[in-house]
This record gives sequence, C-alpha cells and structure tokens, in this order.
Amino acid sequence: MATGQADYEDPAAFSRHEAFDQIFEEVHRHRYGHIRAKLVAQFYAEAQGLKDKEFPQAIADIMRRPGWGRQAAGWIASVWAERDPQAAWAWLMRAPGRGLNFEHAILAPWGRTDPAGMFDWVEAHQAEFPSTRKDAICGALCALGAELDPERGLRLMATLSPNRQANIFFLWARQSPAAAGERVLAEPDAGVQQTAIPFVAFQWVQHDHDATAALAWAEKISDPALNQKALFSIGNAWFLEHSAEAADLLARLPQSNEVRQNLGMQVVGWWKRDWDAAARWALQVPDEGLGKWLLSTFPSEDASAKMAKLIESLPAESREAATRRWAGAAPGTVNPSSPTR
Repeated sequence: MATGQADYEDPAAFSRHEAFDQIFEEVHRHRYGHIRAKLVAQFYAEAQGLKDKEFPQAIADIMRRPGWGRQAAGWIASVWAERDPQAAWAWLMRAPGRGLNFEHAILAPWGRTDPAGMFDWVEAHQAEFPSTRKDAICGALCALGAELDPERGLRLMATLSPNRQANIFFLWARQSPAAAGERVLAEPDAGVQQTAIPFVAFQWVQHDHDATAALAWAEKISDPALNQKALFSIGNAWFLEHSAEAADLLARLPQSNEVRQNLGMQVVGWWKRDWDAAARWALQVPDEGLGKWLLSTFPSEDASAKMAKLIESLPAESREAATRRWAGAAPGTVNPSSPTR
C-alpha cells in the first residue's frame, strides 16, 4: 500500500518523504562521482529533519524501494543513532526477522562519538540480544572493535562469540598490521592465535604491501608450524605482484599436499600472466622433483617449441640441467588441485 500523508505527524514530514523519493531517483541515475556524493549528503540532511517517532516509518518507506533502498534505510538508521542510539537499537532488537541488518549502521555513529560508552552498554546488555540477531551484532562489533578498540573487541567476542576473536585480528591487520602482529604473538588463547596468525600475515602484505616487514615479523614466531602458516599466507598474498619471490618462499616450505597444490595453482596463474617468467623459474627451482611437477602443469600446446627457445636463452651452464628437467616433465598432465601424494 502506498504511503500517504496520514502516516506522518504533520505535512512537513510527508514533504520530507517526497524529498527522499526525489533524491532517491536522482541518486539512482548518478551512481558514481561527485554528483552522487552531493545527493547522498542532501539525503542525510533531509533525514536530520525527521522527528524521533518518524524514523521507523521513514526506514520502512525507503526499504520498499528497489536497488539501494536498503542501503539508504541504513543511512536513516545512522542518523537516528546519532540522535538517540539506545532508541534506535531498541527498535532494531524488536524488529521481526533477520532482514534489517542495521547493527553496524546504528553502533558505528555511537561508537565513533563515545566508544567506551558504546562498548560498556553492549557488554551490560548482551544477554538481552535476540538469538536471531546475534550473528549480525557480532559482525558489527568485530568491525568496530578492530577500528576503535581492538582489546575491547577481543574481550567482547570472548563472551559473545569466541570463534570470532580471530576476525578482530583479520580486520585490525588491515589498518595496523604491525600492532595486530605484535598483539597476536602475545595472544594467550592458542586456538585464536593459530587461526589469527595466517590472517595477519596475509593482510600485512595484501593491504600494507610490505612483505619485508611481514617476513621480519614471521621470524619472531618460534613455533615451526605457526611460522610455516605465516610464511604460507605471506607467499600467497605476495604472488600476484612479486611472483618469483613469492614462489621462492613457498618452494622453501615443507612440501605438504596443501603447500604443493597451492603453489601449483599459483604457478598456473603465473604462466597465464607471464609464460616465460614462470617457465624460467620452474626450470631452475632447486627442488628437482618440484620443478618437474610444476612444469607438468603447463599446457602441452606449443610447449616444446616455446620451451626450447626459452632454454636456449638461459646461461650456457644451465641449459643441460634445464633440458633434462623438461624432458622428465609431462606438460598438460597435472591438475594442481588434485592430491599430489
């Protein structure tokens, strides 16, 4: 049923509803760029004029719109939370079903203005949270914990959802990998540490683009199994931009099924990007068996002619060994996603 003026307290409220509709249509036409940013700011300004009792109706109205209606409804919920976060939260906790995932939209403005107050309130009221909303609440608190107060986020997850503590480290490492890295090395819970160390290692390289610092950090990990997990993640995150260095790192790890299959799939992606560089590396990697196996992942079409030309370009002292390695390989016969041992 279409919303009518009677649903609002006064004509001004209905005018705001119409303004939301007009802005919505404009934003839908301008999905990118500075025009859209100005329209979103205008949308927020209109939402500021809502009276407290009008927020639920405004959210319901805009959510009916296709496309980004749900996102726009979240913006209105954020404006409500800036004014009265506990009222907005109480409304969300009473809302039926799981479709209104506005936990982050409501907690974020509250946490960014009063992080200690927000975390204190959540901690005091966590027993009241509906079970149907727990996953969304924990997701929002993980993100805000990593952003605002990782230690507080870790303590909250320890009681709310212990298996999500590693997610705090994952998100924290995107913003401050060195701090997350030092803290995870001191993590007293062995299970959390085992899950989180590969997360931190991967994010350090993926988002901070500093494999040198990540490798120096990994050297501090005294447990050999955890050290290998960290190096494995660093190698994977490094591979796209620095394939040869990453391949060297992964090739030095103990060649379990997981490591070898992963390296094989990374090399497949590498030869699709740069056949010569990948083949040159596979011909000369110190592990003879690994080199032959990796060469067997290369496509068989035109491989012999291309490889002969490549081997001819190698230094004279390397050609004979490279020729033997290629002769012992079987291109086109290995699928690296299949077990190797």
